[in-house]
Amino acid sequence: SFIHARSSVMSESLYHDKEKLLYHIERAFRFSFFPEVCNLSNEELASDILNQYFTNVLFKDIIPRFSIRNSRVVEELAYYLSTNFTSEFSYNKLAKIVSSNENTVKDYISFFEKAYLVYVLPFFDYSLKKQLRREKKIYISDVGLRIATAFQFSQDVGRYVENLVFNALRSKYKDIYYWKSRTGAEIDFLVRHKGTMTAVNVCYADVMPEREFVGFKHLGHENIPTVKNILVSKSLSDRVERDGIVVEVVPIWKFLLTV
Repeated sequence: SFIHARSSVMSESLYHDKEKLLYHIERAFRFSFFPEVCNLSNEELASDILNQYFTNVLFKDIIPRFSIRNSRVVEELAYYLSTNFTSEFSYNKLAKIVSSNENTVKDYISFFEKAYLVYVLPFFDYSLKKQLRREKKIYISDVGLRIATAFQFSQDVGRYVENLVFNALRSKYKDIYYWKSRTGAEIDFLVRHKGTMTAVNVCYADVMPEREFVGFKHLGHENIPTVKNILVSKSLSDRVERDGIVVEVVPIWKFLLTV
């Protein structure tokens, strides 16, 4: 595992199909990872199926299961969260957007989580009180659902990769957070496991701007020690040191195979 065990060094020459892996990863941003959809060539049909999945979760699972009367708020909230995946949010702001109240929105999002539609990522702070006060981030269970249901298609592939990395981490680790310094330096994911912390940032490119390394440095200034720092790239492998902080740059295909 890249996260909390020192794995043997793998030669990329062993992965003759890495370009094919990358192709299928990027294809999933439009066609999803659902078995019924991922191999379809008809994009319109795939979108129709994914739309039906989304609708079924809302109207055949969540609404009857939790005896919800106001389906309008549920639907508007679900579509808004899908459109704004990977973004920060507060329950109070969402309540204003869907013309509801904070407690109702909080309940509905918890229903979405129980139905495996979206997931809420909390801010990391050693103080639970401060952690609860901070905005959270939202991720969707499958990026294909976002493509099929969002009000507009986003070309920002970086957000889809970030969501993909989150789902990979979520499948193995329970305690995952995001973090941001007072000056805005960010860490996409802080993974706490067996008393240690690993920082993971995502930059879907092969030329890494310096700002991608700033968050790792700020963690040290805030006394949040990490045993490993990982920067997920498109296809770049590297080991970079900045101000005494070592960051492992890992291509997305390798990260997904070894997380």
